[in-house]
Amino acid sequence: MTEAVVPHPSDPGASAWRELFASGQSWVVPFDRAAALRRLRGSVVVMVGCAVVIAAWMTLTVVILTTGFVAPAYAWICGLLAVAFSFIFVRFYLTHRRMRIARASTAEYLVVSAEGLRVAGHVTVPWSVVGGGIGVDARNEVQPAYRAFAVGVEQYAGVMQAEFALSVRGVRSLRDAAPRDLRALFEVIGTHGGIRIPIDTMVPPVHVVRAMEAICVAGLMSGANVEISSDRGRVFTRVMDVLGPGRRRYPIGEGRPKRSGDK
Repeated sequence: MTEAVVPHPSDPGASAWRELFASGQSWVVPFDRAAALRRLRGSVVVMVGCAVVIAAWMTLTVVILTTGFVAPAYAWICGLLAVAFSFIFVRFYLTHRRMRIARASTAEYLVVSAEGLRVAGHVTVPWSVVGGGIGVDARNEVQPAYRAFAVGVEQYAGVMQAEFALSVRGVRSLRDAAPRDLRALFEVIGTHGGIRIPIDTMVPPVHVVRAMEAICVAGLMSGANVEISSDRGRVFTRVMDVLGPGRRRYPIGEGRPKRSGDK
């Protein structure tokens, strides 16, 4: 892959991307190491906070059951709260596992070309093994006021809001060959699965949209069925198609069968 030449932002539509990739050049997206490592540390802080809260609720449950200083019903409430925070802990543990990518990535987080992708400097995915994919950017999604604190915690801990999911043939061997800290990029179910590429948590904000455009255009040029969507229902369905078992996969260059309601 050759060095990137940056298309001018004023170029209309995707023509600049097509010209870039057709000429054999690549698009390089830099790694925002400081921000990614900050989020990695943030995920540890949030996990520790969850663990402390879980321990507190469990301790209170035991105290109530052994001393009986309040009604036993309160023990059930404390136990349920401990379980709820356990689920939250698991979510942030998975986020932390994905954020460990920051420890292994090179300065070039993404290199996109007509031949394929190179992710974090170590994982090379040729378009010839990509069956399809979908990108989502939910950074500008309006959140209800009551979720303001939760959203802040998620952003602090590195919960990704912009990503690209791609189905990959031979994903297990690709995952096994990757450095340990980069294996969290892969979703493997049996012999099927793909790669989920975090964008907003790994690159400078100014590069997020351009990175997703580059992946989409290069993929389409290669014949892979890729798209970008902000529709949560569409994103969920396509992610299941992309990363799900063989019965839901589709060959390169072909979309999934049309369903009623599809436009």
